[in-house]
Amino acid sequence: MTPSPSTTSPTSPTVAASDWSVGAGVALPGLASDGVTLAAPRLSASVERRLDARLWFIADVRGGIDTASDIELGSSFKDTTNSGQLGVLAGVRYQLVDDTWRVRPSAFVALEASTRNAFRFDDDLNNDSQALVAEENTLSLGLAGGGAVDVTVIEAVVLRFAATVVEASASRTQLIRHLDDEGSDISATATNGRIGVGVQPAIQLRVFL
Repeated sequence: MTPSPSTTSPTSPTVAASDWSVGAGVALPGLASDGVTLAAPRLSASVERRLDARLWFIADVRGGIDTASDIELGSSFKDTTNSGQLGVLAGVRYQLVDDTWRVRPSAFVALEASTRNAFRFDDDLNNDSQALVAEENTLSLGLAGGGAVDVTVIEAVVLRFAATVVEASASRTQLIRHLDDEGSDISATATNGRIGVGVQPAIQLRVFL
């Protein structure tokens, strides 16, 4: 007797054919080739639209906030830095196998824009007071590429493991130093470019509509 296709297919269960998918998850901290940590954890949400059998348009929004504090031994002052980051990404993803496979690897390339704002405060622990001493505002534009693997959980629901591995970007950073009432603020602007290899992983739960 010839086994039925449903029992021999490497893709059971399968994702129903769909032209749209939405997802949400978290983008994890990454590591660049020079050992620099890339970004704090960020929440992410995305939507995808099928352009062809294996080609998808992707749009992704990521954002997060972070707080770091430092107290020198024997000092009554604490340095606190509050930062927030928001990024948008748009590009295409090519699926290497068709929808009948349960595990579907893909590759993507996308344009990415992000902004990061950080504010540094000096906290006087003796007087319970806080003063803004500096702020840093960065705008970045770049091109990113990487890969992803979709694993079907149940029909129309997948778990995606993705990572950006190559990135080229240009950024503009404005640093403002706030002085006391007797002086004027000091502002400096720097422009940087970067081409590098790193790993920035992300996990999403996606639903095909």
